[in-house]
Amino acid sequence: MMSVWRAFVVLGLLLALLASCGSNVLDVAHSSVPDPAAAIVDVCGGPEIGAFIERFAKEEDAEENVDARKIVCGDLDGDGKSETAVLFTLESFNGSNLWRQYISVFAGTASKLDLIDTKTVGGKNYSLVKDIKVENESIELTSLDYRPEDASCCPSLPGREVLLLAQGHLRVRER
Repeated sequence: MMSVWRAFVVLGLLLALLASCGSNVLDVAHSSVPDPAAAIVDVCGGPEIGAFIERFAKEEDAEENVDARKIVCGDLDGDGKSETAVLFTLESFNGSNLWRQYISVFAGTASKLDLIDTKTVGGKNYSLVKDIKVENESIELTSLDYRPEDASCCPSLPGREVLLLAQGHLRVRER
C-alpha cells in the first residue's frame, strides 16, 4: 500500500516539475515522436512546393484540395539525383465544380527546389489519378478513366500512364 502511495507522490512531483518548465506531459511525449508529414518534406520536397501550388492555383482562379496532394521522389533524368514529383488537384475553377489534376517535377534539395515542368494528367470527365510512383526513371500513374456510360462523378475504368522527363519536359511514354 505504501509503494502505491510513493508512486503517486513521485508522479505528482514529475508533473509539477514539467508544469514549472512550461510544458505538459503531452507536449513532451509528442516532441519525441517524429511527424510523418515533416519527414516527407525533409526527404522529398520542401516549402517551395506549397508556395508554387498556391501561386499556380491563384493564376487559374482555383483552389487546391490539399488532402489529395501526393509527393514522391526518385531519379527521373538518369543523373543519379532524386527529383521530386508532386500530384496535386485544383478545383472550383472560377467557382465551378470543375477539377483538374497536375504533375509538377522539381529538382534540387529539400532547402531549394526549382520547377522543371508541369503537366495536366487528370480531371473531371478525363481521368482520376489515384496513385503516383517513381520507378525506372519514370513516373507511373494509376487512375480511373471514364467509360462512355460513367457519370462525371464516377470514372470506373482502371487506367495507367507512364511519364518520362526528357529534355526538361514531361512526356507520355505509354498509356
